[in-house]
Amino acid sequence: MMIVVAASIAPIQEQAFEEKDLEAEAAMTGLYVMSIILVLMFLAKFCFDVLFVYGVVVESAKIVRSYFFMWSVFFFLSIFTFFLNAPHYDVGTICLEVFYICLNVYAILLSHSFYKQLNSREEV
Repeated sequence: MMIVVAASIAPIQEQAFEEKDLEAEAAMTGLYVMSIILVLMFLAKFCFDVLFVYGVVVESAKIVRSYFFMWSVFFFLSIFTFFLNAPHYDVGTICLEVFYICLNVYAILLSHSFYKQLNSREEV
């Protein structure tokens, strides 16, 4: 989704550059950079997701705890960038981001619950 947003911003940014509107150009450049940063964050999150699945399979509480902390940091960074750029997004993007935020909250609660469950097990 953020790749599409970044690709759709490029023509608007070029138009602002041609019209010599420095304020609009700066806003679009910031939005473009934030979109690229979010894409890279999502790529890193995907790598951590794979590591989390491995941690669940081998039932490693340390990996699950690390994933919980990483997910919390990623969630707050994602919220920050969303609210920073929300005035520039259209309604569809805002609805998708709110849905994504709800999924993030669910994933944080799920990983925390699984971590607590792993810690409460008795070794046989």
